[in-house]
Amino acid sequence: MGSAVLRIDGSHGEGGGQILRTALTLAAVLGRPVELVKIRAGRRNPGLQPQHLSCVTMLADITGAEVQGAELGSLRLYFCPGPITGGSRRSDIGTAGAVSLVFQAILAPLAFADKPSELLLRGGTHVPWSPAAPYISEVFLPVVERMGLTAAWHVERGGFYPKGGGTVRAAVQPLAQLASIDLTERGALLAVRGVSAVAALPRTIAERQADRVRRRLGDAGYTVEIEIVEFGAACPGDSVFLWAEFERARAGFGALGERGKLAERVADEAADDLLDFLSADVTTEGYLADQLVVLMALADGRSTLTTARVSQHLLTNLWTVQQFLPIRITLEGRLGEPGRLCIDGVGLKSCLRGRDGGGGSLRERMVRKAQTTDVPAISQLIQLYAGKGDLLPVTLQEFYDRISDFYVVEQDGQIVGVCSLFIYGADLAEIRSLAVRPEYEGKGIGRAVTEACIVAAKARAIKRVFGLTDKPAFFERLGFRVVDRLTLPEKVWKDCRHCSKWDYCDEVAVLLEL
Repeated sequence: MGSAVLRIDGSHGEGGGQILRTALTLAAVLGRPVELVKIRAGRRNPGLQPQHLSCVTMLADITGAEVQGAELGSLRLYFCPGPITGGSRRSDIGTAGAVSLVFQAILAPLAFADKPSELLLRGGTHVPWSPAAPYISEVFLPVVERMGLTAAWHVERGGFYPKGGGTVRAAVQPLAQLASIDLTERGALLAVRGVSAVAALPRTIAERQADRVRRRLGDAGYTVEIEIVEFGAACPGDSVFLWAEFERARAGFGALGERGKLAERVADEAADDLLDFLSADVTTEGYLADQLVVLMALADGRSTLTTARVSQHLLTNLWTVQQFLPIRITLEGRLGEPGRLCIDGVGLKSCLRGRDGGGGSLRERMVRKAQTTDVPAISQLIQLYAGKGDLLPVTLQEFYDRISDFYVVEQDGQIVGVCSLFIYGADLAEIRSLAVRPEYEGKGIGRAVTEACIVAAKARAIKRVFGLTDKPAFFERLGFRVVDRLTLPEKVWKDCRHCSKWDYCDEVAVLLEL
C-alpha cells in the first residue's frame, strides 16, 4: 500500500515558489505523494508560472511521477513520484525564469539517483529575485561539496531579463549519504573575488563597474580580484557579483543593471552588501541559509549555521520541511535579525550504498572536490606511487596551486583515492594523478573518482578527455579507447617532450569522446 498523500498549503508564510520547489524536492527524494493547493495564491500572478512548470517537468521525468494540474496558472498540483533515475536531461523554461532555482530543486534528487546526471538548462542566468549564475558555482556548490555532494556548473551563454535565453551545463555525481555540516565559524578571510559582466553592451560598462568595486573595497582595506566577462545573450544586461572566501565558509552578493541605472550604482549595491557581511560575525547570508535547509534535513546528523538575517523565506522553508520530516529544528533569532540554525538530519541513504564493486559497504564513503586541508594526505598518496616510478612527483606547492583540479574519495575518515582533471583548452582535458591506497584497491574507488572527473568535464562542455596510463584496460572499461599519443599534440609538446621519462615511457594514451 502506498504512502498517504501529504497536503501542503502553498499560500503559507511567504507563500511563493519556494514552497513548491521544496515540497517537490522532498517528495521526489522521499518517494512521498504530495498535493499542493493555493499555490502562490497571494501573488500578483498566482499559480504555476513557466519556471515552476520546468521544476515540475524535470522532477516528474527524474522520478517517473504521476502528475495532475501541471498547467500555467494552476493553483493545485498532485505529484506522485517513482524511483529516481539519473542520466542526461534538458530543460528550457522559455522565459527569463531562473535556471539556478530549477537546478537547486533537482539537485538533491539527482544526488540520490542511480547514476551520474548531465543537464542542459535554458532560461535566465542573471535575473531578479533569484541566485545569479556565479552564485551557484562560487558560493553554493563549494559549500555543499563539504557535505559530500559533487556537482559542476558552467555558463555557456548569458540570460538576462526580460528575454532570458541563457544556457548552463551542469552535472551531478550521486552519493551514498549526505554528511552534516558545521557552519558556526567562518575562519580567516582568504580572498575576495568578483565578476563584472555585460551582454550586448559596451565593455566599458563592465570596466566601470570593476573600477568602482576596486575603489570601494580598497577604501575599506580589502583587495579584490575581479574578472570582466562579456556574454553572448538574447538581450542586453549587466551585473556585478562579489564573493568572499573564508577558511570554512563562503558568501556572495550581486546586483543587476537596468535602463537608466549607472554602472557605478550597480557596483555600489553589490559592494555595500559584501562590506556589511564582512563586518558581521556570521557564516552565511540569508539566501544561503535558506538554500541549505533541505540538504541539512536530509544529512546524517546535526548541521549548524549562523546567518546574517532570519528571513520569512527561511521560516517558510523550515515549515515546509517539517511537513515531510519529523526532525528537530532549532532556530534562534528574530525575523530580520541575525540567527543560528540547528537541524538534526535524518541521514537518508541512497540506492548506491553497498555498491563498492567488491561486495563491501559504502558506509562513510564520499566522493567530493578536494579542499586545501586534504593536501597533506593527497601528497602522501601521490608520493607513494611516485617513489615506485608509477606517477610523476608533485611538489606540495603545486598541490596547493591546483587543488581545485582534484577530486578525492574519503572513506573510514581518510583519503583513499585521488584524481585530477587538468584543462588544456576549450575541448580537451586530462585525467592526472589517479591513485588509490593499496589496501583499498579493487573496491571501485578508482572508478568512482575518475567518473567524478568525467562528470566535471561534461559540465564544462569539454569534448575530449584523455590520460596516459600503463593500465589501459581500466580506462577501456570506462569507455576510453587507446590512441596514438601523437594525436594529442597539446600534451606531447607541452609536457611529454620535457618529461624525464620521455625516452623510456611505457605509458599509452587513452581517449574518451564526450
